[in-house]
Amino acid sequence: MRKLIGFLAVSVCTVWTGSSFAQGPISPNPNPVGNVITISGTWFNDVFFNNDGTLTNDGTLYNNFGTLKNDGTLNNGGGATLNSSSGTLTNSFGGTLNNEGTLNNNFGSTLNNEGTLNNNNGATLNNNYGTLTNYDTLYNDGTLTNNFLGTLDNEGTLNNNGALTSAATITSTGTITSTGTITNNVGGTMTLADGVADATTITNNGTFNLNGGTLSVDTFNGDLDNTGATLGAGYLSSTTTINGDYSQDENSTLLIGILGMTDFDVLNVSGAATLDGVLDMNSSYSELAFGDSFDILVANNISGTFSSISNRRIGENWGWELGYASDGVGNDIVTATVSQVTLPAAAWLFISAIAGLAGAKRLSRSKRAA
Repeated sequence: MRKLIGFLAVSVCTVWTGSSFAQGPISPNPNPVGNVITISGTWFNDVFFNNDGTLTNDGTLYNNFGTLKNDGTLNNGGGATLNSSSGTLTNSFGGTLNNEGTLNNNFGSTLNNEGTLNNNNGATLNNNYGTLTNYDTLYNDGTLTNNFLGTLDNEGTLNNNGALTSAATITSTGTITSTGTITNNVGGTMTLADGVADATTITNNGTFNLNGGTLSVDTFNGDLDNTGATLGAGYLSSTTTINGDYSQDENSTLLIGILGMTDFDVLNVSGAATLDGVLDMNSSYSELAFGDSFDILVANNISGTFSSISNRRIGENWGWELGYASDGVGNDIVTATVSQVTLPAAAWLFISAIAGLAGAKRLSRSKRAA
């Protein structure tokens, strides 16, 4: 059977799958430069398909166990769905992938962007336990843009080595690793609800919700409010710099690693730091000595204190003690010092009670002897 699409004769193979009428494969393959293919209905790709021209999906396209390589323009139209399951979708350098509908990168699938990937107005890009990589090429950065009213939902692995920019909604409960740049613009909302996010640079001009999981970042431009997550100072470096204000509530944690006298985590805040919650002191430095001290947090102004210290004890007799002071040149500093462990008041009362009972028994025996 032959189907005419525009000026292109397309070979069609029909199969019956359940209650769906499916068509495929798409041809010609490769789709040459300057040629236009527009598909509707339900189509399957389980081979290597190379698009050098323009391919527009206005229906449902399943890239199952196949490879769809775009060197031209790939449009996923409004109301259309592109599903990739155990397949590979690559938008090559110089290619443009425009998502106006729903693009699902499902379990076992890989979505590689080396060119320009636009998640446009009202579109949804779901990384459903797949791997989404925004590459940095030798010639140009891979650019992933989540435009106004778009939604990017990451439950899998998102690797950003290029530029990820959003003016809409990004939610992550999976893993984000970024050696490129992440920019959340005005009107954008980025939420880290769970999982792990490791990044070199994040710039926030919109709303950034740090609700759960662990964030390690070298430079965060903007205010950062920690409301239930762990902030691990530094990703590729041992220092996190926040160019703005930082706050953490009673449900949040700051993780500080101590590897040596000159190798330890530091949180630098250019604005104000409002403290509560937990300070987790994670030390693998075996040569800690009594009196060793580390400036672990520096801010323009510090209010509040950490409510507790996790991993406070160092051996049997030493523990971490915190000092809150000013450096005399306009900064407030939190210093962690190796100090003698002091027993809490309740423990002293318990020891005193035991000593009192022992004394009473000795006195009683003494009276009986008399």
